[in-house]
Amino acid sequence: MKYFCSLLLFSATLGAQVQPVIYDTIALNLVKDTIEANNTAIQNVITLSKTFRGLPKLIKIDTANNYQPVFSSETWPAGAWSRGYFSGYIGNYKKFYEYDPDAKHSGFWSSHPQPRDTSKRIRAMIHYDNYYSNSQNSSTIIQGLEYLICQQVKNQNNSLSDGGYIYWWSREGKDIFEQNDTPGNISQNSVHVFETGSAIAGLCEGYLYLKKNNIQLPAGLYDAIVNAADNLNAVDLIGYNSENYTAFGLWGLAKAYKITQNCKYLEKIIYLTNWLLEQQSNETGICNGTWKRGVETLDNGQQVYHESKINYHAIILRGLIESLDGIPKSNVVLREKLIAGIKKGINHIIKYRVSYENDSFLGTLNIFYSTINCEKITGLNHNYYSFLYYDDIVEMFALLAYYANFNKDNFSQAENDRLKKLLNLISIYAQTRIDPDENYVPSGLTPDEKKEDQKRRAVDQMASLAYYLDYTKAIKNNTKVFEIDNTNFFDSEKTSKPVSLDFDHNGIKDEVAYFSTNGDKTFLNVAKMAPDGSISSVKSVWESTGYPLELFSDRIVSGDFNRDGYFDDIAVMCDYGGGETRIHVFEGTGSGFVYSNQSQGWWKETGYYANLVGDRMVSGDFDGNGKHNDIAVFYRYNTNETIIHVFQGQENKTFKHLGANGWWNNDTYSTDNIISNIVSGSFDSDGIHDDIAVFYKNNNNATDIHLFRGMDTIDSKFTFETWWTDSGYPFNQYVKRIVAGNFYDGNKKDDIAVLYESDPGHTNLHLFQGKGTYFNYLGSTGYWASTNYDSKKIKGKIVDFNIGNDDKSQIFAMYNVSGKDSKLQVFKNNMYSTPPNFALYEVKDWWKDTCYGDTNLQNQYVPSSVNGMANRLLKEDTSDKIADIKIYKDSGSYEVVSQEKIKSIQIFNFSGKMIQEYTGILSNRFRFGILKGNYIVKVSDINNKISTKKILD
Repeated sequence: MKYFCSLLLFSATLGAQVQPVIYDTIALNLVKDTIEANNTAIQNVITLSKTFRGLPKLIKIDTANNYQPVFSSETWPAGAWSRGYFSGYIGNYKKFYEYDPDAKHSGFWSSHPQPRDTSKRIRAMIHYDNYYSNSQNSSTIIQGLEYLICQQVKNQNNSLSDGGYIYWWSREGKDIFEQNDTPGNISQNSVHVFETGSAIAGLCEGYLYLKKNNIQLPAGLYDAIVNAADNLNAVDLIGYNSENYTAFGLWGLAKAYKITQNCKYLEKIIYLTNWLLEQQSNETGICNGTWKRGVETLDNGQQVYHESKINYHAIILRGLIESLDGIPKSNVVLREKLIAGIKKGINHIIKYRVSYENDSFLGTLNIFYSTINCEKITGLNHNYYSFLYYDDIVEMFALLAYYANFNKDNFSQAENDRLKKLLNLISIYAQTRIDPDENYVPSGLTPDEKKEDQKRRAVDQMASLAYYLDYTKAIKNNTKVFEIDNTNFFDSEKTSKPVSLDFDHNGIKDEVAYFSTNGDKTFLNVAKMAPDGSISSVKSVWESTGYPLELFSDRIVSGDFNRDGYFDDIAVMCDYGGGETRIHVFEGTGSGFVYSNQSQGWWKETGYYANLVGDRMVSGDFDGNGKHNDIAVFYRYNTNETIIHVFQGQENKTFKHLGANGWWNNDTYSTDNIISNIVSGSFDSDGIHDDIAVFYKNNNNATDIHLFRGMDTIDSKFTFETWWTDSGYPFNQYVKRIVAGNFYDGNKKDDIAVLYESDPGHTNLHLFQGKGTYFNYLGSTGYWASTNYDSKKIKGKIVDFNIGNDDKSQIFAMYNVSGKDSKLQVFKNNMYSTPPNFALYEVKDWWKDTCYGDTNLQNQYVPSSVNGMANRLLKEDTSDKIADIKIYKDSGSYEVVSQEKIKSIQIFNFSGKMIQEYTGILSNRFRFGILKGNYIVKVSDINNKISTKKILD
């Protein structure tokens, strides 16, 4: 938390950003806008790359034999690529042997393999495999990962080195070539962000690649990612006094954060991002968007900034671009500044650094362009064009084009098109330089040395084409390279069904829990409700890397399964495939959850197919023992047969499956006709949560509500009853948008609420009042309405909850917003108000706060966009005045309000014919719909007092 104060101060002073636009140039309108993939050349360079690993160790430079190298019979591990700096001196071994003035901090180059070389090679193969949708290089990639894992420094007494990677730049003496392969034993070499950032990129992408292909991970891979990220988090990355070194750390931390979701990494990502943006030049002219640090003198005597070197400029931008995909989209202010900085840095390249015309140098970039005075270098020519670190440059452009495609609010379609064209231009030589014969080498080499150096250069460049092909394929298909990409926002489509519970043991079910995933890790989250029904906080209380959400998804219920007296446990039914099913339980502790009995669960069976349950799973007290610890599921036995299976909670933390024949079965009752999610509650008059309600499409395509009434004992099972039917209630208008609770009158009989889509984007909240023996539909207008609410966006993400001192149920929903935080919504129950209604409150742009735990969230009232129930007082019908009975009119429906509870209502036309009758109401309020006309309404209360009113319409 050491950066938190500075972040708050920064946010307070930051104004709205004026966004630059990705620069356009006619030169980007190239005829050739795609790079060709020569499959033979790609396979050849991959095969060639594998010959550069596990090489014999260098033991001597024989000065008496023209400085020829001498190698040992001992080799480096199979996952180690190249021999460090030695590999770049083919045919120039004397220069390698002698003191190199370019090595400013060491006397003699090392021949130890660098972690970055292994990382680059395996990442290239990962992206080629991704492009070809296979895993043919997995065994080689695993060897590289194993080498990176074994090279990680282990020094728990020093957090500045523990978990990091050594930059092997120096050997101990001119004639000392033995490099102990145990990291940390060479005094001149030390852990460096250059290597640690590079290594963590390989570890993270290797981890995601193997999981994507369901390949077993090397031992310790995830821990290695965490340890490396912890090192980057501990080190003062700004202290390197080099923006590109800082960016290496930012790049690695952003990759690790996307996998681990560790908030301390995000905290430092935000800190480093702010720092790099503050260092970026905002002056007009050539230097705009660059980083002005470190002065170098060119051969012609002109001075330039070290960080303006094109490869370093690209490395800095790559770190910022990767952080863009990590920083939550709800952190709007920082992201606006970040995107502005990225665009300025890219515009500098577009305007000044790219060759657009010369065929021989088309697509190449200036190593340097301007002096420290921000003036164009005198005599600039093609000698200053560069292929140096070409893969880093191509990767940066590929990442930006890829992530911009997910951020259409920040990058216009025109900008996206320009970025793709720019990527094509920059990558032109990527398709040829993987061919050794296409690579230029210095003069003076023997034919064998020339051939060897051409091979090395081809291998060095193999990643460029891999990045290009994989990322452009994803852009074209609108898919992801890795599942965790573009997960920096709360996406309700990546959550389970929510459940309500008493998480904090205050005796009220005023929390909502749900599982979520970033594509790799699964989290269990709890949203806390304030006494006024608003959402006060959301926090993650459990997480796992080995618990895929797709195992259970919507087969999740809550209850008191461990019988401790608290409604704070969660049960999920997991599908392990092949007919293996288990029920897992997360026991509430009052402050968290215990994953009880781990993966073995409280019940498991082979031959029971969870996919035949679907989402038809509820909890209740089905055995009538007074404990809400049983589970019921509707099991699809075949096309037309449905069986209700009951899993009875036991005292020994297990479930007992009460028979394969179930508590109800029917061979003509198809689960295909179950319209929506099933709900449980106490719908009859016994006060026990043992009934199940189902919306069902009957043989006449009408909608029925079937009640499977619990009979209070383990022997009585379920009784099937039809409680409501209507041929004019289209079943495709409310799929997975129903919820049960005590919504209407606090009579302890549960009701059903439906978010009904009457027209596209037009939603009404309907209520079906539980009457003990039937459901009373309270009218099509409903108790909340909007013409700007797409109820399909809450499908399967709705649950009831309670708040203190209120016997009515409230409704919680997650409303999906494409590419942004899904909204958390509460339909506040105002059914005791006049007129009775629900009011919608929502939280948006909130996910950025979850790292800080219990955060007060800003609930916003959302007014109804129609002149309907939520925002209009009902107009009183004054055609007939009786003191204790009133009738209110609203858009074709009427509500009767009585001081005494209403027993029955009869409606007659003016000829005396009864056209409607409602009995067994037993409520002070009743709503009915009727065609426009003139009627006589006869109301009988529980004291048998009869009042007559007229409706004149």
